[in-house]
Amino acid sequence: MDYLKEFIYIKFKLPLVQEYKYLEDTLIFVSFIEFFGLENPLGIFAIDLYPDLIEAFHNWHKNLDIKGYNLPCC
Repeated sequence: MDYLKEFIYIKFKLPLVQEYKYLEDTLIFVSFIEFFGLENPLGIFAIDLYPDLIEAFHNWHKNLDIKGYNLPCC
């Protein structure tokens, strides 16, 4: 039974978790792209998301070890 659970996790759940993480990272990067010196063409639409994403952005840039930018969360 444990083999079946491991197979299901590896075959089905793990790719979904990885895809979710990739999409979350992409959303956070695109939302806060102007802090890295790039223009954000969707910036006006992302203004409402900033308060909700600021903690996720902080965790994201700490995981990537990004320093030296004027980041809004630190």
